[in-house]
Amino acid sequence: MGAPGRALLWGGVTAGVVKLGLSKAALLGSLVGSWGAVFMQRRRCLGLLDWVYEAVRGRDPTDVLQLSPLLREELMALVVVAPVALTELRARPSSHLYMTDASSHTIASCRCPLPPAIAQELVRYTCRRGRWARLLAPAARWQREHGLLEPTCELPAGNADPGHEVWQGVLASLDFGDVITQKVRRRDHINVSEVRSTLLAESQHAACQPLSRPIEGTDSQVGLACFTKGRSSSPALNAELRSGLPTILMAALYPSHFWERSELNPCDDPTRD
Repeated sequence: MGAPGRALLWGGVTAGVVKLGLSKAALLGSLVGSWGAVFMQRRRCLGLLDWVYEAVRGRDPTDVLQLSPLLREELMALVVVAPVALTELRARPSSHLYMTDASSHTIASCRCPLPPAIAQELVRYTCRRGRWARLLAPAARWQREHGLLEPTCELPAGNADPGHEVWQGVLASLDFGDVITQKVRRRDHINVSEVRSTLLAESQHAACQPLSRPIEGTDSQVGLACFTKGRSSSPALNAELRSGLPTILMAALYPSHFWERSELNPCDDPTRD
């Protein structure tokens, strides 16, 4: 059965479960796995899932659960989003390369023009493997805000993305401009701001080139993990990912992401004055 058929099948099953208001823990787990297959090319839609994981955590598969209003809304959101979570083969290569960054007081996005043929080739060097996305602990958060945290310390051992040497040459040879900045609230976590800076770049791109495949770079290992996996186990990060979902769905964007060190990130300057 093709992707539209799977979406129709699991949409009907999910709507039936929501209408009944009851489900076994095993069935909820199966629904999560099935929607993961439906959204394989639209992983950001998985950010809609939060309460279902809380509901099945620690449960016996045979336990019968009464669905809370929040869980029912979450499941119905999958059904509503499924018809627009399409894979559009006509999406063009991006005409710009984006870099983003965040500090304790500012988020920023900058970009440079990029020939479509080169953009299509560079997609091969973007990150594809899912990683564990979580908020940094308070001590690591302070180090990250002050540029003292090693990239390998942002994620558990062995999970950090090493980057690709091709990006060093690319970033050093291009002239970046079109800088957009926004102030952040003092209490915002640095990882939340880093995810928000990438969403800022996507909004900028959607306004000028919908139906395309933008390439977005970051110096945040946690932010890269969030966008590669499509969701985060952190509710705060997941909420940010959900807030950017209308942009990529309605503008038909298919972003690719990569990581590079802060000292090579041209967007590091506008966030630190």
